[in-house]
Amino acid sequence: MTELTYNKDIAEFRIVKEYHVSGKQLKTYAIHDYYGKNKFAEVDGNIEWVRRLIWQFKDGNNSATVANKIAQAFRAKGFSVTNACLMVIPASDPIRNTNRFRNFSNSLGNALGLPNCYDGITTVAHEATKGHAGGNKIEHFTFHNAKYTGKTVYLFDDVCTSATSFKQVAAELLRTGASNVIGLFLAKTVSTYVQYEPDFDVFDIDDLF
Repeated sequence: MTELTYNKDIAEFRIVKEYHVSGKQLKTYAIHDYYGKNKFAEVDGNIEWVRRLIWQFKDGNNSATVANKIAQAFRAKGFSVTNACLMVIPASDPIRNTNRFRNFSNSLGNALGLPNCYDGITTVAHEATKGHAGGNKIEHFTFHNAKYTGKTVYLFDDVCTSATSFKQVAAELLRTGASNVIGLFLAKTVSTYVQYEPDFDVFDIDDLF
């Protein structure tokens, strides 16, 4: 049985990765490990709790709880909100995107005093491409750069699996005017049973995890 290796009630960014995108070194931060059901059939109650937290958020619930966790982790890192804004990587359907992110973005933006540019990227309905590297993840997105030009974008999504979506969205944000992009995630998918140490950030930047 796979067991969670940290306190499920944690509210800090434990997992830090760095990527080379458009000539910049961009960092991503995540709180939880996400153990997918296909690869981890037998897990303890704490992993199930984290799974439910993520699944419920994806369904448009628990937005205040997740916003509070991200806000605490954000403050603990000492991130600046000066000349910055909050954006999200859109879901594959506009209705799902609204249900999942609108209230969350309002709550997190208000908690941090961070301008909410939830609608800085809009989408049309399309088939989701989950959990694998490759392919064009942004072909259905429209970027409204007046909202983020010259700013640091804190780019949120619930789970990071391959990091391809983050890299492609970040590259387009930089191309269209953002000064920097920092990825914030509720969880990072794990493919093997590993134990992460807080703030451990020595990774191969070209690794697609």
